[in-house]
Amino acid sequence: GAQGYLVQWKTGSESYSTTRRFHEITGGATTAWRIAELTPGATYQVRVTSRHRVGGSLVGRATGEVTGTANPVLPGLAVTPVAGSTTALDVRWTEPAGARGYRVEWKRAWQSYVEGGSQDLDLDTTSHRITGLVTADAAFPYARDFLHFHELYAEEGLEPHKTGMCLFWAPDVADTYVDIGEVLDVKAKALSCHKSQVSKRSDRDIAESVRDRARAAAEGSDCEYAEAYRKLEFRR
Repeated sequence: GAQGYLVQWKTGSESYSTTRRFHEITGGATTAWRIAELTPGATYQVRVTSRHRVGGSLVGRATGEVTGTANPVLPGLAVTPVAGSTTALDVRWTEPAGARGYRVEWKRAWQSYVEGGSQDLDLDTTSHRITGLVTADAAFPYARDFLHFHELYAEEGLEPHKTGMCLFWAPDVADTYVDIGEVLDVKAKALSCHKSQVSKRSDRDIAESVRDRARAAAEGSDCEYAEAYRKLEFRR
């Protein structure tokens, strides 16, 4: 098995031996590393060599090389405090040509971005919009009478159901708030189980992130910590 790895990176006109850009990883269990402080928009070649113990020495064996381009500088990036809030910041930027989405990341001074929080903003959120529309349509009018999906009543005996309202999460302008102060710890523990999204974050960081977001969501309400929604009421 691998005893460690050597990560090297360079631009196309450079050689690995002269640039001296490298990072050594001890132990074969670590299989990821983030290269930082690259030149925006530049194309880099990255080479990873696994190291194996032969006799008393570490010898490089398996080597892989890939090419990637560092993201360009985002124009107009600015961070400003939110008026009247001590727990929120506004982040704004100018849309660059060809952008299909964004990732906003934040961290405390002693953290890396891997340990901090993040939010993906997808410009092509068709699946999200369709999910919201289908949910609203299912509540009204499809579930409220016998005229839609009549076979569910005729064959399975399912009665119509009149939904009073839908709550849409994370709206631009909220009008409904739910106090979650007593269940913040439960929410943080539940989020910690979502390993595909938060596996590199500590339980403490997740709990702090949940608390910070709930406090920001509660702005404008009577709650200290809240979930914020846009309410849609249906005729019953």
